[in-house]
Amino acid sequence: MTKFFSLVKVQLIQLLNVIAIKGSGKKSGKFLGMTLFVFGLLGVYFTFLYYQTGVALASGGMLNYLFVQVGITSVLFITMLITMEAQSHFFKTKDFEMLASMPLKSSTIVSAKLVAVLFSAYLYTAVTLIPGIVAYFILAGFSFGTFLLCILGFLLFPIIPTLIGTLIGLLFSFIYAKAKNPHLISFALILIFILLYSVFYAKFYDILTYFVNQGASFQTALYIVIPTVGFFLSGIVEGNFIFLLLNIAINLLALLAIIVFVSALYKKINFALNKSVARISKKELSYNQTSVLTNLIKTEAKRYFGVMVYMFNTIFMAIIGLILPFVIYFSSVDSLGFGSGNGVSLFLILLMLTTITMSGSNTASVSISMEGTKFENLKALPISPQKIIFAKIAFNVLLVLPFILLSGILNFILFGSEFTILTAIIFFAYPILAVVGCAMFGMLINLTFPKMKYQNYVQVVKQSASALIGLLGGVVLMVLPFVLYLSTLISYMSLELFLLLEFTYLSLFVVINFLALKKLGVKLFNKISC
Repeated sequence: MTKFFSLVKVQLIQLLNVIAIKGSGKKSGKFLGMTLFVFGLLGVYFTFLYYQTGVALASGGMLNYLFVQVGITSVLFITMLITMEAQSHFFKTKDFEMLASMPLKSSTIVSAKLVAVLFSAYLYTAVTLIPGIVAYFILAGFSFGTFLLCILGFLLFPIIPTLIGTLIGLLFSFIYAKAKNPHLISFALILIFILLYSVFYAKFYDILTYFVNQGASFQTALYIVIPTVGFFLSGIVEGNFIFLLLNIAINLLALLAIIVFVSALYKKINFALNKSVARISKKELSYNQTSVLTNLIKTEAKRYFGVMVYMFNTIFMAIIGLILPFVIYFSSVDSLGFGSGNGVSLFLILLMLTTITMSGSNTASVSISMEGTKFENLKALPISPQKIIFAKIAFNVLLVLPFILLSGILNFILFGSEFTILTAIIFFAYPILAVVGCAMFGMLINLTFPKMKYQNYVQVVKQSASALIGLLGGVVLMVLPFVLYLSTLISYMSLELFLLLEFTYLSLFVVINFLALKKLGVKLFNKISC
């Protein structure tokens, strides 16, 4: 038991160690403050969203059903993020060989790592579930008994979604280890997962309606489709003691079952992954003479497609950008709140969504950190820092470019009447400018806040300062002009004038980041040490 708690302590310390710069207390404090600020903004947003829904439900005497929306959002949010994290917590970790050589049972290692994963899940749950509880108490009035039940519900809620995400991560790692072409398989698995995830999110209420039409009650349909939400509604919100005990029992049994299952495969999959990496490295040795830039981009591509959590976290937005046109097409345009009937251009909405989703796929914001302790070897090569920086930015742009082209083609096919020759050019040009600008912005942030020492890739891709500022900051900068126009300026400014100003804004964003990189890039690059 002592070994377990010691290992848990190590795992949690690694999880919380999100800033790599040693002795940088001020930077660490600023990043922590910024992280809390972002979490706070998300909390306010979800509280407002849930409050608006709760007002409508309360008018019909169905306020308790607010937790259906809260629960669905929380479950899908947690499952998605834990699926990304679980692979790097359990598989292809830097500490595997050390832990495997120690006198530790696989179950002890897996249990300790699962505690760290659950810790992350509770943070995600706090962002989505607590705002729902707050909105509920605002509308229903505070009750101490319900408050205590909600605390218990909070502790139970993320367990099943976390276990599901862990199982999906295990499945991905198992397939990756066995595949002859793991890079292609990884990309295909991510694409399939995101498509299924999006379809389930969009059709969730239709699935519930199907079971209700078959004679099941609404709550029975919830137990069938997404039991976590059903048990939370019955056991916590409505205070059904039997369902509360049943919820506790199911969570504990599921937790035990997953520990046993993952423990049985933990070493087997990790050894297979190590062999797979060695096999790929040997296969990819090449002696063909090509340009330095081409080789740098190829090296970046090998690393990218070889780390699933890196690929999953950065390509997610671009894939969403391909799904959204279908969501809009198969929905009522009027019900979505735009169209010619209310003065909001559908073309503008499509352009906004494409620009935001494509610029959100930002590999450059963590690509320097992904070098890890091998960065010193990269610096020692007779290659200029400018060329290394440019190669990483170029890979980001080349990665997203096919998604922009495919998105444009899909939008032309589905919404052809919204496009002219000029708007078609705009639809390609603006997202490309946004991606180039955000890639340079992300690179600048990564050079400023590098994280070169870490135990797993999750700490770089999801928990580092550069990942948060570079990726989220770029998206915010891209969405601001659209939000400003749609919320305020649409009554005073023509669409044509806005598009001209947006082009100017994007061009300036690219130029400013280019000049900043030109002036500071090499200096920041040379300052980085491992």
